[in-house]
Amino acid sequence: MIEEMKQKYPDEWLLVVDCELSENTELRAGRVVEHSRCRGDIHKALKDYTGEVAIYYAGEIPDDLTVIFQWDVCLVKEAVEKNVL
Repeated sequence: MIEEMKQKYPDEWLLVVDCELSENTELRAGRVVEHSRCRGDIHKALKDYTGEVAIYYAGEIPDDLTVIFQWDVCLVKEAVEKNVL
């Protein structure tokens, strides 16, 4: 299912519900309810969903990003050199 998401929404941020996770808590499958090239759009859309959700980037994570896991939501922040952290 992840490969289908990557093919359908290349290099986009996805908001996924009904998540299926591996034993290592990696996203294996789910239902995409929002998608955007802009990460901020996905964070804004979070207010419309309750329960367990995942934010997934359907591309290669750039070297200048840091990934932080907080409960059931993955928050991604830009690197310090972009003055976002």
